[in-house]
Amino acid sequence: IDAIALFESGLADICDATVAIIAPPEIRVHRIMEREGISEEYARSRVRAQKPDEYFTSRCGYTLISDCANPEDFAARAKALFEVILNP
Repeated sequence: IDAIALFESGLADICDATVAIIAPPEIRVHRIMEREGISEEYARSRVRAQKPDEYFTSRCGYTLISDCANPEDFAARAKALFEVILNP
């Protein structure tokens, strides 16, 4: 389940595992700017409006940090984590 309100909705209760996927604020800002074509100031205000990382990391069983230099490195990191989750 990819849910923005996983915990608030109660859907986390039916999950066998939960993964917090987080990225450093600077990376988030730049991704939002690129994806949506908005100013840096507006992107920063959106990042500040998000729940803190600790909200997710404290509720999830696993954390995946998206701070890789390229998508391939992140895919390898994600695959390694999912192998741990699926093969305890």
